[in-house]
Amino acid sequence: MDDRSRTRFFFAAGLLALVALWWGTRSRRIEEPNPVARPAPSASATAPMAYVAPTASEFPPELPSAGAPFPMAPPSAAKFDDLLAKYREFAVYPPWSRPHNDSTKYKLSWNEPVVSDLPFGDKPGDPIHYRFAADKAHVMAGQPYTAWFEAWRGDDETKRVPVKIVEAWVMVVSGPTPGRAVKLAFGDRGADGDVTPGDLVYTTRFVPSSYPELKKARQAQLMVHVDIGGLQKPLVRDFTYSPRDVLTFGAAKDLVRDGNLVLELDVEVHDAGEYTCEANLLTGDGGKAIGYAKEKPALGVGPAKLAFSFFGKVIRDTWADGPYMIRDVRCVLRQAGDEENIWVADQRTHMTQAYLVEAFSENEWQSPEKAARIAMLQKLSAQAKSGENPNPNAPKHIHVDPEGNEQVVVGADGKKVAIPGK
Repeated sequence: MDDRSRTRFFFAAGLLALVALWWGTRSRRIEEPNPVARPAPSASATAPMAYVAPTASEFPPELPSAGAPFPMAPPSAAKFDDLLAKYREFAVYPPWSRPHNDSTKYKLSWNEPVVSDLPFGDKPGDPIHYRFAADKAHVMAGQPYTAWFEAWRGDDETKRVPVKIVEAWVMVVSGPTPGRAVKLAFGDRGADGDVTPGDLVYTTRFVPSSYPELKKARQAQLMVHVDIGGLQKPLVRDFTYSPRDVLTFGAAKDLVRDGNLVLELDVEVHDAGEYTCEANLLTGDGGKAIGYAKEKPALGVGPAKLAFSFFGKVIRDTWADGPYMIRDVRCVLRQAGDEENIWVADQRTHMTQAYLVEAFSENEWQSPEKAARIAMLQKLSAQAKSGENPNPNAPKHIHVDPEGNEQVVVGADGKKVAIPGK
């Protein structure tokens, strides 16, 4: 890599570091009294108002990554101006609470497993397809896990064919001792999770956290060895499980703080550590997803408070009065040792007080990090327009012209400098 390439690389790396610093920081919030809940709809609250679903993306726009920094040519002023415009649009809402839209649908179905119908073999003319499905993607401590297998001929899934499950296992695929952990049985007898006997849907049901072989959180798979008409195949299905409750959820209350809707939960922490927690906010009837909140608390063993703050403008932009539904409260204990991350979820649905939508702030998100980000992009754009190198620490690149004079093509101040030749 020549000096000019290094200059561009260091500039891109520096900008990436600033982006990472912003993303890891949150604004501070100030408490204020809880407003009075709505006793009855008011004229202002029910007045017709045009509503357009927010389109702000979940992640900052078009930021460089470690694997794909800015192109070798220094970014132009137009590029910085475009980044600034898109960042302003993104930063209407904070990173810790954003509106739901098409890009965040997966947060509403966070525990639904991916299920695909696939061909079992490559026999032409009358192919057989199969479905290897399960009732959830993440199995919490104490919960049963149900999985089933079915196969059919052609495109009509009602034309099921008999299946022989030769063997079935829970496979541990991480940790110091990977391999077979728990032997399973699939049946079609109307028992152990099977709904209808004799319908050629083969089912297994078990509680992962009840097995000593699964006392540690590991990456796991269901492995079934299937025989259909003499053709045998091993098939796998990934899942995660929690071997224990790392925390338990207690009493809940909602309030308005700093113009935002806050859900406070009492929790009893059994495993100390760094958690990542999320919750979804919907209208009271559950018919419309409003937004989500994210928290990253560090929790010690014992009683604690877990608070989700739904940004006021996220709610205000829907123009929907309360009560609101808060559901899908879940946390992940981020592990750094030989265990995998451990999930825990609050199975309850929380209904808030009947707030008027006007109780929530209509203001855009403001914070020191947002102001610093905008100022930085404005400065980079101005430097690009002036012809300066935006990286003040760029190494010198010496060029010798035909007359033998050395020229500093890129100096510490970002300007071209000529010095006497030797």
